[in-house]
Amino acid sequence: MIDKLDLRIPGQVPFTPQFAEVYTSESRNEKRWRKSNHYVRVASFEDCGYEMLLHMGCTVTKEPLHKLEILRTGDKTVPAMRALAGSVFACDPDELGIMRVDLTADIEGVPVDFFKRHTKVRCKQTRRELGTVEPYQAVAKGVAETLYSGVKPNQIRIYDKTAERRMQYQKYLTRFARESAQLPESAEIQATTFEEMYGTGMWDVVTRVERQVAARDVEKLGISTLRALRLKADTLNPFEKMVFFENREPDPTIDDWGFVDWHCGMDLRRRVEMFGIADVERWMRAHLKQHFNRARKKYDSFLRITSNVVGINSQQLRDAYATSTARQLLRAA
Repeated sequence: MIDKLDLRIPGQVPFTPQFAEVYTSESRNEKRWRKSNHYVRVASFEDCGYEMLLHMGCTVTKEPLHKLEILRTGDKTVPAMRALAGSVFACDPDELGIMRVDLTADIEGVPVDFFKRHTKVRCKQTRRELGTVEPYQAVAKGVAETLYSGVKPNQIRIYDKTAERRMQYQKYLTRFARESAQLPESAEIQATTFEEMYGTGMWDVVTRVERQVAARDVEKLGISTLRALRLKADTLNPFEKMVFFENREPDPTIDDWGFVDWHCGMDLRRRVEMFGIADVERWMRAHLKQHFNRARKKYDSFLRITSNVVGINSQQLRDAYATSTARQLLRAA
């Protein structure tokens, strides 16, 4: 699923006549506009019928540049996103460049903890780090556990989507109670249920796996324009750097390994079950330094999870992404 889309707008591209009227009337509305780190000013035009944030006048580029940030992208089809861009700027939306896009997959019934224990992410930022692990960082946001790999905005993020929705739903209920208190007593309105709003139960396990792509990574995926995104989005594998580990071999025995090596390996196994493969490999690398690769190869049989848990593999993750993205593109998965 495409869950975020930012489009690059050349400074010389004019507004459409319809939006130009809206922009002109609101250009001096100080309550609408705010400052930004990289743009002269930013404003939302949702109340005018445009679900977007408009970032005007980039301050870090030589050429004049604006940004169109589409809101609630995950609820829109790609043709609807294209139509929104075309209703604001008088140009061919397909030719607009992509500044950032988030490609996601929602996995039901598989908790965040599964990904922490059973996966790692290959990082190719430098030659010395080629093929090695960029460790996950666990972050608590409310009750949501989040795993990061990489540096924003080019990163993989894995988090508890249901927990995030519960926090959003609580804010909705607070706002609903405040607004309904101002209505006449004769008005009978009911709050939308969690299930109606999100299509899942309040305590269902839904984990979102998200690949945030920006700058050079957009070009590497071959989706540098909106046209390319429309044509290729569902054929991509945005999670190709994720490595899934499964234990398909019999457990090592003390008779085969000897007393010392077996106990060393079982301690690694215990650490993997507690902290996950990525964190254990980072810990090993910090202590072993140049001897890490040899030790990693020697104890590979222990660096696995033995318990049978409900999970997925790389192909199922890619299929989940392709299916949801194809629906946004309005074609069969």
